[in-house]
Amino acid sequence: MSEGAPENNNGGGEIEPVEPPEGQNPAELPKWARDALSKANKEAASYRKKAQEAEPILKKYKESEDAKKSETERLTATLTAAEERAKTAELKHLKLEIGLAKGLTAAQCKRLTGETQEELEADADDLIEAFGGSKSKDDKGKNLSGRPREKLRGGGDPEDEPEETDPRKLAAKIPRLY
Repeated sequence: MSEGAPENNNGGGEIEPVEPPEGQNPAELPKWARDALSKANKEAASYRKKAQEAEPILKKYKESEDAKKSETERLTATLTAAEERAKTAELKHLKLEIGLAKGLTAAQCKRLTGETQEELEADADDLIEAFGGSKSKDDKGKNLSGRPREKLRGGGDPEDEPEETDPRKLAAKIPRLY
């Protein structure tokens, strides 16, 4: 560089672009200024060329990132749906488990509302209280299923002799009028 030339180097090895002062023709500039301006313009042209070459690569990279993003979004949606199905299945299982333990039928278990075990147990108790439930026995062993218990007993006295059922002996007992 010649004497008196301003430093255009910012310390990083890059030369800052040099613009001629406004209203001044670049041909009227000193040689060192024209050289610096020419060098800066060539460097800017090479950077523009590199940017144009890198543009398709950058576009391809962004497209692959978008494709990955959409794949990630699809997998996230699948995971969310699977978690929801698992939660629904666990709740259904919990309803059946609690309802059957309380003595409800499977149809009554479906009607239980709540998300936690405590809520479901409270709702089962309310359902039993309101509609009688279908518990089979209470603490005293009484039948509470709503169906009357049959009181079956024999028709005869256990000390009586059993009646004859042999047809020949029964026919011999019938009086004949001939």
